[in-house]
Amino acid sequence: MAEQTANISREILISKQQLESYIENSSDGILRNDLEGGIRYVNPAFTRIFGWEANEVVGKNILEIFPEDKNRIKKVMESIKGKKAFPPYETRLQRKDGQVIDLYVSASPILNSRGDVIAITAVYRDHTRLKRLEDRLYQSEKMAAIGQLVAQIAHEINNPLSTLQFSLKLLQKIGPSDLEFKEEIEDMYEEVRRIARIVDQLLSFSRPQSKRKRQASLKRVLKNKMLQLLIKNLRERN
Repeated sequence: MAEQTANISREILISKQQLESYIENSSDGILRNDLEGGIRYVNPAFTRIFGWEANEVVGKNILEIFPEDKNRIKKVMESIKGKKAFPPYETRLQRKDGQVIDLYVSASPILNSRGDVIAITAVYRDHTRLKRLEDRLYQSEKMAAIGQLVAQIAHEINNPLSTLQFSLKLLQKIGPSDLEFKEEIEDMYEEVRRIARIVDQLLSFSRPQSKRKRQASLKRVLKNKMLQLLIKNLRERN
């Protein structure tokens, strides 16, 4: 009987050590507070995620540490104290340095031998990096959708624009006798060409662009730059 009791005690001790090791080495932040919200323990991951040292938060109320989420924390505590499950949720909390991070939060009760709730454990999983990647993916998909829409609009404009451009060019070749009317046709033709260039730019925007490398003459580049500077100086003098 004594040996059986010793074996049970040893197994309980081993289980306790394994649980403590898991909590200490978990990549998720773990916090334990009493039923009034007083913080009794935080693991190393919690201090790494939020930037607080353990001695800065232990003994304080959880509502003091996360005032921006106090309404939901109160609901979680009331639900768990009433032995009702509270589903995991996403939230944004502030670190000690003021940086706001995205987190998954789950909470569960700690029970005594009689099944009474005596404390609450909260687990914080930082998914800020994942959230940023999701946002980038969303922006990328949105830009792709905009590109497709732009391409459709540009094609719709391009067809009648080509017809109009051809017609004006034909009118220019016929050569109306009225000089004023001829100038108006030329003005219209130039405006149509300008619109066509804009449409081409929209189509270029909608297509995936690949970077192309090409050889360039350094002498020519420098010569062009010097020429631009010379022209600029002459204009300023005049």
